[in-house]
Amino acid sequence: MIDGAPLIAAAELGLFRKHGVEVRLSREVGWASVRDRLVHQEIVGAHAPATMAFTLCCGLGSLAVKCLTACVLSYGGSAVTVSSELVAGGVTDPASLATHIAGKRLSRPLRFAAVYEYSTQLANLKAWLASGGIAPGRDVEIVMIPSPQVHRSLASGHIDGFCVAEPWSAAAEAEQSGRIILNAASRGAEQVEKVFVVLERFERQFPDEHLAMIAAVQEAAVFCAEPSCRKDLVRMLARPDYLDVSTQVLARSLAPEKGVVPVGGVAFGAGEAGAPTRERGRAVYDLLESIGVPAECRGFRKDIITKIFREDLYRKALTRPPFPCPAGAEGTAPASQMPSVLHGARAA
Repeated sequence: MIDGAPLIAAAELGLFRKHGVEVRLSREVGWASVRDRLVHQEIVGAHAPATMAFTLCCGLGSLAVKCLTACVLSYGGSAVTVSSELVAGGVTDPASLATHIAGKRLSRPLRFAAVYEYSTQLANLKAWLASGGIAPGRDVEIVMIPSPQVHRSLASGHIDGFCVAEPWSAAAEAEQSGRIILNAASRGAEQVEKVFVVLERFERQFPDEHLAMIAAVQEAAVFCAEPSCRKDLVRMLARPDYLDVSTQVLARSLAPEKGVVPVGGVAFGAGEAGAPTRERGRAVYDLLESIGVPAECRGFRKDIITKIFREDLYRKALTRPPFPCPAGAEGTAPASQMPSVLHGARAA
């Protein structure tokens, strides 16, 4: 995903090594895979939905594992897209979608997709549908699909629309299988979207290395946020070992030419935007409440917000000097046994 760009840039620009740590990125097919690998401690950290930091700690939808974030990676960046067939039938907004549903004898309920059961995309999709009086379960179905497969599922007719982070809405438009109905860029980028989640156990065992990672990722976020670096970033993300998406699609969703409205509206967590403050954590907590948390999930309490969103570690990371590189081994990691696998940015 585009919003995982700070991790990719930190690796590609040698910033992890600059700060004295060796990191190996691992692509995953979807958020369920990321969640399960964190639960089983097969990876030490991940580019992940901010909501996942809470669901993991609370055991919501999976076994519980204590984790935290000391860095916000991105804000916003999602759009609602519907099939070209619906657009041809006159669907341009939730009201016209409701009219279409009421006036057609459909062979099956319309099916929309999100990428994770507890996500900003699901919350935004439900809110968009509700604004037209459309109720999931009654009027439409909502299914969960790994984000790299969403636009393909739209093209094959398996789904009729989706809400997902970029670049997949831009990909659907490029393939002419869908049309963006709600452009995230037009809504602003105030929603905390992705964070850098690490296992609490890892932070306890390797606190200096964790801070070095945060410093590297934050430096990379500044690069990602700089308009003059966008062409270089697009070429980096387009590589087959990362997003494997055309530079044209990425340029449409991230680095538009003059006069072109961007699709994604993603904002990277550079500078103060990268700080995981209590207020930002509370906004994520409130979003999860709006989606619905089962009453039996007793670990979901407001007092966990500052245990998960660790602004203190973020501030500490930005004031620490890089580890010195070992003599004769410029750019290599310190001689610790730190686990080095992180989730990369292929999942949504």
